[in-house]
Amino acid sequence: MRDAFPAAIAGETRRQLMGLKKMHDASLPMSGRMASLPAMLLVKAFNPRRLFGFAKGVFGDMRFLMRTYAPAGVFIKYIEGRLIRSRVIARHVHQVEAFTATTAQLSLSTRWFMDNVSHWLDIFDQYRLSERPGIEALEIGSWEGLSAFFLLNLLPKARITCVDTWEGADEHKAEDSETGLDALTGSEAAFDRNLSRFQGRAEKFKGTSYRYFQSMTDRQRFDLVYVDGSHHCDDVIVDAVKSFEALKVGGLMIFDDYFWCYYPRVIDNPAAAINVFLRLKSGSYRLVSVSQQLVIEKTADRYSN
Repeated sequence: MRDAFPAAIAGETRRQLMGLKKMHDASLPMSGRMASLPAMLLVKAFNPRRLFGFAKGVFGDMRFLMRTYAPAGVFIKYIEGRLIRSRVIARHVHQVEAFTATTAQLSLSTRWFMDNVSHWLDIFDQYRLSERPGIEALEIGSWEGLSAFFLLNLLPKARITCVDTWEGADEHKAEDSETGLDALTGSEAAFDRNLSRFQGRAEKFKGTSYRYFQSMTDRQRFDLVYVDGSHHCDDVIVDAVKSFEALKVGGLMIFDDYFWCYYPRVIDNPAAAINVFLRLKSGSYRLVSVSQQLVIEKTADRYSN
């Protein structure tokens, strides 16, 4: 690997990875803590093909994390997430099936968000969001509104502000894009139809996230922010910093496509910007989970009076 990786960071990472079996989260009840690492690895070892696939995927992802300068804690949370992924999916299989049936009535050209439903259900249960009234959410990048539909459908007292240009990002405009021109030109109309039932609970802002943050008042604060706008690192770092500023202490921020790698230079992709942001805000958040999405909880506000 030719990319520079500071020796201090590498050393810190190795020390924390050696202590993986101590990575139970003491802040959670015993029933919610991760099963012991050795036991789970032993189960996987009985299936050589599965173990090989698991190891190959982990090795590739670890290399990606190193090349994008991820903090050491990210490596630990990533391993934890890989080990409990099947349990999370199994835990919420019936809810996912029910939601999937609900989406049959929607206008959708893609269903990318469906891969995240189990993950979101698990986090929402962990933070008991369904029991909290008046949830205010912000979504940067809405496409056809599937993620916003999920949130409003699951949390009947929540409100969401959806920010998008509905002009597509770099990957949507490429000649080999899987979305196609029809989906791109029709995404805003699909969004409007899909969220039409939630009148008064969904606010639409058509424009860039930069323009949206300029228009915000100082008093606007959110309980949940979903960052899924432009995936170029320059835009992601701006969205991360401004969204974190608008997030309440105790609120959650979800970054989509953490392992997405579209641009040839690895540091031009979202993970590099997210990892820089994590280092900048060290001490102000708790890392909740790391998978294809990275989730943090804001624990401190340096700008509060």
